[in-house]
Amino acid sequence: MRLHRGKSARGGKPGTLVVGLPGSEGELDAVLKRCKQRIGTGGTRQERVLVIQGDHRDKLKALLEADGHKVRLAGG
Repeated sequence: MRLHRGKSARGGKPGTLVVGLPGSEGELDAVLKRCKQRIGTGGTRQERVLVIQGDHRDKLKALLEADGHKVRLAGG
């Protein structure tokens, strides 16, 4: 799984994209909800990509690794 910093499809506002997360759509929704609650920000799911508002790559990396996922940072 990779964490990207991106602005596409967000009107130029920064966002953190979680790409390559395994699981069903229900599991992805549960991970998204948990991430939004722990970080205290909004977000959405577009297909199999989670989009979290703001640049929270370091926080998300720690959170997802604590849940047992292998995470790599991608992009600048």
